[in-house]
Amino acid sequence: MPLTVPVGVGLFAHRLTAQGDADPIFITGAVEVATFGPADVQATVDALQVAAKNLVIGACAGHISTADTILRVKTAQPDEYAVATSASVFAGGLSGGSLPVNCAYLVKKRTNVGGKTNQGRFFLPGPPESIVDGNGMIPNENLTGVQVVLNNYYADVLAAPVVVRYVLIHGTRKTGAAGAAPTTVASLQVMNQIGTQRQRMRR
Repeated sequence: MPLTVPVGVGLFAHRLTAQGDADPIFITGAVEVATFGPADVQATVDALQVAAKNLVIGACAGHISTADTILRVKTAQPDEYAVATSASVFAGGLSGGSLPVNCAYLVKKRTNVGGKTNQGRFFLPGPPESIVDGNGMIPNENLTGVQVVLNNYYADVLAAPVVVRYVLIHGTRKTGAAGAAPTTVASLQVMNQIGTQRQRMRR
């Protein structure tokens, strides 16, 4: 399903790496921005990379590291984007052993609008083995700490320069026409069962 990216909406991707794995892992999202001059886009992607650093340090085991974040903001010119990248390497800050790289937190992007098309998700790699039981469940006492990290990440994204809101963008089938309005992401919620779908993490 093709995505319609409105003017002033930026697509970002955090690129992470895992020890012993040559393939990168991506966490993707979208933000609406107030302005998108070169300096604005660079300042915003720098802040998004700091948000990724704090997320990985707070929620991931040490075999997961940040690499860089790229931000592509749709301009008023047809098929033109303002693009910037920010790079820094920080390893996950949690101890407790490493699960296989295809094991990840499942994070839901919650909105205040009903329907499947108005909900999103991403997979965050690196839950430590010590906080996951044999059935792939994260006990509540451990889930609470991860949720705090995600709440802080959400706040960091919103605090990035010129960011107006964190959004979901939609394929054209959502309204049947180009220019479908993005939906505001109201919160992020970590699920109590880990995800194991590697292909989802490579998008």
